[in-house]
Amino acid sequence: MKSLRNPVRALTGLALLTPLFGSSLVVPAGLNPGDHYRIAFITSTARDYTSSDIADYNAFVNSAANASGSILAPLGINWLAIASSETVSAHDNIGGNFSDPVYLSDGTLIAANAADLWDGNIDATIHITETGTSDTHAQPWTATSSSGAIDFVRLDNVTVYPEVGNLDATTSWIYSGFQISPSDNLPLYGISATELTVPSGTPEPETMFTFGAGLLLLVTQRHRFRR
Repeated sequence: MKSLRNPVRALTGLALLTPLFGSSLVVPAGLNPGDHYRIAFITSTARDYTSSDIADYNAFVNSAANASGSILAPLGINWLAIASSETVSAHDNIGGNFSDPVYLSDGTLIAANAADLWDGNIDATIHITETGTSDTHAQPWTATSSSGAIDFVRLDNVTVYPEVGNLDATTSWIYSGFQISPSDNLPLYGISATELTVPSGTPEPETMFTFGAGLLLLVTQRHRFRR
């Protein structure tokens, strides 16, 4: 019988047992099979904010989330912009008073529900893009106040300037108090349009760790005795 010369390599199959939907999508800890939740992200791509139709911004984040190379694409769902138009508020655009908790793609909690999302302070910054990378420097288009209401300003009495958010803050994440020319290109926040459901039979992260540690010990011992 062949000895296992590289016990670590033999464990690569454990990745298939981790509760993932995609390459870097983790089922949030603390949720049980059947529980519902949503995912939010920041687009890695940018665009202007000259359209008055919220559908254009929804299409933009949906396209980013489902593009080739996106870790969100395997979910096969639609996505909405956490943003306002001149006639539709971000609060209404993403579903009003929903009760689902919102997470980053790595399982970090952002808000417990819609009320928590719009109370002026989220639990974590929305800094992970659809590609799984981190962006903490850009100001995203939001046109939205901290309560989820529409927020535009006419700085020159002609052009409507939308509000922008702040990727490295939890209190001014969607309302930074700054307005930028709508012709500039900036990213947008996106959120899953429909709730995600924790699949049945999904093991808790602690269970996976215990199982993985035990298997590593078993493989290592076999490797030692078969030299």
